[in-house]
Order: sequence, then structure tokens, then C-alpha cells
Amino acid sequence: MSKHYYASYDWSVVESNPSVGFANTKRAIAFNYKGKRDEFVEKRSQFDFSCKPITRKEAMQMLETVPMTMDKGLPLNIIDSIMFLVLRESRY
Repeated sequence: MSKHYYASYDWSVVESNPSVGFANTKRAIAFNYKGKRDEFVEKRSQFDFSCKPITRKEAMQMLETVPMTMDKGLPLNIIDSIMFLVLRESRY
């Protein structure tokens, strides 16, 4: 199993309207490389003041349902990704 790096961000925040967003609009995202995660956080934190690196434990609390399955996971590498990193497989 390869190591992943995680970040949280607010999907409702846009560059033209910087803010911390809302409590219920936070998402986690997974990256294959620490450098990619750090680059994402550096760029996004200029307008999304809640964007930050997080631990795997924190990311596991923010899992989403993977489209077309009952598995739980996180988007992989990009915000609008259709690729998901499955972190918890469905038992059904």
C-alpha cells in the first residue's frame, strides 16, 4: 500500500471571494506525493483560509461515498476528480 498525503479545503470558497467558508462545506483530498499536496495547500490557502494539510486520521473522518459504489473514499489529486482513493470498502 502506497503512502498518501491529505489536505482539507472548503469547496464553497472561490478565488474571487476569499473566506474560511462554512462548517458543512469542508472536504478532504488525497495526494500521491507530499510536494503535490503542499503545492495545492500553498495555492489554495491564498483565498481559502481554512485549507491545510491534515493527518490520515482526520481524513478518515471526512470520507465520501465513491460514485457508483457503496465504498467510502476521497478524491485523488484534483478537486473535480472522478478518480477516488478507496479507504473503506463496502461490505455489501
